[in-house]
Amino acid sequence: MRAYEFGLKTTLADGKLRFNINYFYNDYKDLQLTAFDTNGLAVLTNAASALIKGVEMEMVAQLSANWQINANLGTLDGKYQDFSAANAATFAGKALKQAPKQQWGIGTNYRIKLDGGNIVLNASAKHVGEHFQNLAVSELIKTQAYTIADARLGYDVKGGKWSVALWGKNITNKLYYTGGFDIGGIGIGNAYINVPRTFGIDFRYRFN
Repeated sequence: MRAYEFGLKTTLADGKLRFNINYFYNDYKDLQLTAFDTNGLAVLTNAASALIKGVEMEMVAQLSANWQINANLGTLDGKYQDFSAANAATFAGKALKQAPKQQWGIGTNYRIKLDGGNIVLNASAKHVGEHFQNLAVSELIKTQAYTIADARLGYDVKGGKWSVALWGKNITNKLYYTGGFDIGGIGIGNAYINVPRTFGIDFRYRFN
């Protein structure tokens, strides 16, 4: 494999703002991959090469002593190439499986100081572009683009002896495929979905 990477890391506004950007280019050789063909049979394929390139950006801003926000953006362009003759017609030139072309995230952290401790609010959202779950880029088990949001409201007692928090994950109850396989020849697929909306309470106590 040959990997090339170029980037820039910056710190601005007296350390209150950080911005990083990175470009990568990876050239893989002699990959061996297991996949399901259109008849549902597992085949060992020889992808002589694969090219993966993209950009990653990250920003963290300290808006005040108690408030911070962060954001990130990533792009990905990847394709398998040069399959053996037996598999080229099915797989060559198609997009990498489980490789969305774009992803982004944004989050915030806010702290309210009290005499006895701190109230802490965390909230975040993440977007993942559409992508395929197998080498044959089957539409049956393609993951559609989705956006999920998480949140947490907690209280930390002064001195860190104990803390309690109420949290929610995937609070919009978005459903999407996390994996799967299919038999394209007869139009049957089996896909696995993500964990649905979940709420919980955490309590932590330090004995020392």
